[in-house]
Amino acid sequence: MKIRALLVAMSVATVLTGCQNMDSSGLLSSGAEAFQAYSLSDAQVKTLSDQACQDMDSKATIAPANSEYAKRLTTISRALGDNINGQPVNYKVYMARPNI
Repeated sequence: MKIRALLVAMSVATVLTGCQNMDSSGLLSSGAEAFQAYSLSDAQVKTLSDQACQDMDSKATIAPANSEYAKRLTTISRALGDNINGQPVNYKVYMARPNI
């Protein structure tokens, strides 16, 4: 029985030693960010997604409609449809720098 109590005490001491170096403000900040992500509304997610798409479109090179890649994507996108759960969808091929 003494060995068990000793092992428990050593385990607790080890765990508490790790807590000494923890930053409480960092933990609070992480918790607040997690709550914010959990509580996003559908409208907020749509707005953030639209902004991300506009940002990517402005920075990326988009393949022309007559390229091999765009033609392949057109074939694939026909099967996927242009409306998902009431949200209109468009598809684009972003060209990576080495392939331009």
